[in-house]
Amino acid sequence: LLNESGIQDIKKLAERYPKAQIYFHLDLDGVVSAIAMREYLQKYGIDVIGYKTIQYGDKEFALVKPDASEDVMPVLVDFAHGKPEFKIHTDHHDSQVGVEDETSTQFRGARSNVETVSQVVSPGDIFPNEDVQLISTTIQMVPSTE
Repeated sequence: LLNESGIQDIKKLAERYPKAQIYFHLDLDGVVSAIAMREYLQKYGIDVIGYKTIQYGDKEFALVKPDASEDVMPVLVDFAHGKPEFKIHTDHHDSQVGVEDETSTQFRGARSNVETVSQVVSPGDIFPNEDVQLISTTIQMVPSTE
């Protein structure tokens, strides 16, 4: 039995979008968050068909906007700048900008976004607690390049 979890309208989104493309911040937390989000979406029957990286600064605005009008849902993980075209957006940073009312969000201050996706959004842990702790600790130790 799979109960609806942290993203309140995930069942409705799964009915609307049979496929998803995940956009993730290109760092350890972003990569692992994308993997966790893939696992979460697949539990609801959503086929993840691709991944794209997104970076802060000029590269953020060079990204071709995803089109959510077809059957592929754009999903954004580990990124503090929301965009209206994303239908799901998860992040762990202290503040968010550009988040739209139509976006399903899960923002929770944490050491890592993978902690949120794996242990809060998902109805069951995607990664064991020991792995989440290791990833979160590693992220805290690596200086940001932004």
